Amino acid sequence: MLANTPSELRSEMINRINSKYKKQNNQFEKSDGGKALEILRKAMKKDGSIERRDVGQQAIKEGIDEPEISTILTKAEAEGILVRAGKDVWKLIEP
Repeated sequence: MLANTPSELRSEMINRINSKYKKQNNQFEKSDGGKALEILRKAMKKDGSIERRDVGQQAIKEGIDEPEISTILTKAEAEGILVRAGKDVWKLIEP
C-alpha cells in the first residue's frame, strides 16, 4: 500500500495508520474481560460482596466511564461471574 502512495503523503499515511491502531488498542484494553474481572476483585469487600458504587469507583480509577460500568456488571451477571445478592449488590462467584 505504501509503495503505491506518493512519497510526500507516506509519512501522513503512516501517522494515521499508527493513530488508528493506538485507538483500537485502547478500546481493547477497556473492554478486556481480564480488566473487568480485576475491577470486580478490587471492588470486593471482605465478606465477598460487591456493591455498584465500589465497582464504579474502581472503574473510574481505571479510566472507564459510567455506561461501560453498567455493561461490565450486566455481562458479568449474565455470564455467571456475579450473582445478585440484593439491590446493587452481588457476590463474585470466581474470586
